[in-house]
Amino acid sequence: MDIGVISYNMSVFSAMGYYGTNVKIIPGETTPQDVNDARKGFWPSEARFLRRAPAPGAFFRRAVVHLHKIASERKAKVIGIQEFHPPTLGEIKSGLSKNFIHYEFAPKIQNDAKVVTLWDKTIFGDIAKVYDADLGLTPGVPELKGNDTGRPISIIVTTSGTIFINFHGINRPKFNPDGSPSVEDAGPILKKLLQIHAEKAGILSLDLTKLIIMCDSNDRTHSINANAPLVLNGIPFSDGRAAADKGAISCCYNWDSCGMPAQPAGNPATLDATGGEANYKFTGDYVMVPEGRGTPVEAISSAPHLDADGASMASDHKLVVRMVARPAGTSVGSRRRRSTRKRASRRRRNRKL
Repeated sequence: MDIGVISYNMSVFSAMGYYGTNVKIIPGETTPQDVNDARKGFWPSEARFLRRAPAPGAFFRRAVVHLHKIASERKAKVIGIQEFHPPTLGEIKSGLSKNFIHYEFAPKIQNDAKVVTLWDKTIFGDIAKVYDADLGLTPGVPELKGNDTGRPISIIVTTSGTIFINFHGINRPKFNPDGSPSVEDAGPILKKLLQIHAEKAGILSLDLTKLIIMCDSNDRTHSINANAPLVLNGIPFSDGRAAADKGAISCCYNWDSCGMPAQPAGNPATLDATGGEANYKFTGDYVMVPEGRGTPVEAISSAPHLDADGASMASDHKLVVRMVARPAGTSVGSRRRRSTRKRASRRRRNRKL
């Protein structure tokens, strides 16, 4: 039986209530401030996306509806969410089966942009072991920079032996501040980081054919699948798309990821048609499993949550999904439990006879 697996960056600032002109961060302030505030501050990357939001959380609520719809249609049994805002957990779980349990990245992290992993307990079992870390604080990786912090990774081993990795990767922008193309690529660094943290989490001695990886990797050029794929303990992992494939284009509403060669001045209220989903240029939102064990990952449009320009009014990233082979040793879920109850009921009736 194949199972549906989803990965979705839901925009932490959207979940926190940033919207309209209230999208500026002032150090020391706990709430978003007006873009015209003269005090020194900065805009998060989602500021351009959320300038169009009509009310606090309006876009986030649509993203939740979109998640629930695709989860139902694809019969998703595992979901990895990046840029998770903890107070929204109840809202996220409200449209999922009651069989779903979750693990939330535990440490305090920059911007509180955590990850949360949700799965069907009747198939994969309960939590056996967890490991959390900040990718940006990994020692011994000289390619990391001071602004790489705040990138969570959770590694979860369940009682069925299934392993989930959910992470938000370091970012290497397409353009330098002066507008020239950047030659930096996050993909090779991510491969090194994943190897290090898989070893730290103690999973390299486990059966990695039972590993499912979900992420917003920020691998904008699909390089994590190109030439030399991600390999853990001799097993190659991929999103199911060939190295020559451009990958599932899923990212995102912002000037560089929509193909603009220079950052627009100020903080305009909209990118107009340039910000439409059809103009997204980057890969990076993945579901990865051992090669040959799943359909190619798909990026799903936020439609019908699009404005007149074709721009998302849900999340600035597209949700991605794929069907993957159910790991060995897992159950078939509630159907098996119902069958077991029926057999037990028949045995009780037979004893009475």
